[in-house]
Amino acid sequence: MVNLNKALILIIVYIGCLMSSMELSAQNLHSYKLITTKNDTLSRANLEEKIVLLNFWFIGCYPCMKEIPELNKIALSYKDRIMFIAISKDNSKEQINYFIKKFPFLFTQVLPNEELSKSLEITLYPTNILFNKDGKVVFKAEGYTENNLDSLKREIEKLIK
Repeated sequence: MVNLNKALILIIVYIGCLMSSMELSAQNLHSYKLITTKNDTLSRANLEEKIVLLNFWFIGCYPCMKEIPELNKIALSYKDRIMFIAISKDNSKEQINYFIKKFPFLFTQVLPNEELSKSLEITLYPTNILFNKDGKVVFKAEGYTENNLDSLKREIEKLIK
């Protein structure tokens, strides 16, 4: 019983650390400058007071490719209310642009930002992170599942009401 209590306490502490780390990272969203594949800069002025969905992906990621059509549907449904940004792990803007021509992805395409990826603890692809208007994480899903996308839609609906 004592070992079970210790394990439970460790799990609670670990989850608390993850949540505070995620909240701390999210507060910094507005401090990052993101460079698009069209050489535009998204900065504090572009992101403040906006709901933002960040999608982390890369070209060779089959689950990433599989979720793109579903993400496009979400982007079309909420395009006037949410800023949709995709951050590729791929360094070549030419490769990203070529891929986007073959497989349309309606999000604003951004070049890799290692500092932001590290801050948000991106380890699995695809990863979708939804930020509220204050720049705080309200939803994070790693990997591609229909359940993750359904949960994402529910969280978006909560934010726009």
